[in-house]
Amino acid sequence: MSRFFPLEQDEDGYPPYAVENLWALRRAEGFELDNIPWYAKGVASGDLIDAQPNADGNLVFTSVIRRGGNSTLRVWLADAADCHQLRATLAQLGATCELNGTRFLSVDVPASAMTVIWAHLEKGEAAGRWEFEVGHLEQAQP
Repeated sequence: MSRFFPLEQDEDGYPPYAVENLWALRRAEGFELDNIPWYAKGVASGDLIDAQPNADGNLVFTSVIRRGGNSTLRVWLADAADCHQLRATLAQLGATCELNGTRFLSVDVPASAMTVIWAHLEKGEAAGRWEFEVGHLEQAQP
């Protein structure tokens, strides 16, 4: 089952869509997000959310009911050749990644892995290998 998340685009048209569609599992209290957001801010995989139908009958995100404990980070690689190694490293450190194209990763980070993953991403960013941003930070920045 999918849920719609309206997105706010900046003056450059980012994100490239007005709406993001995320998979969710029906739970007694709401819907549990079942994939990593690419563009939606303030939510992460595992969050329990509320969604209400719009005029077209599509379920649209309204609020977070309960946090799942994960954070969402996004990484833009300077060189697509770094993709395989970065994905492997992030997986070894405890994160789950989804790839969009060859240079854009959405990363689901459990609290237990945040400090080491944040340090790794900062090091790569300082070296010019990639840039990263926060989609949702569940715990304080390391």
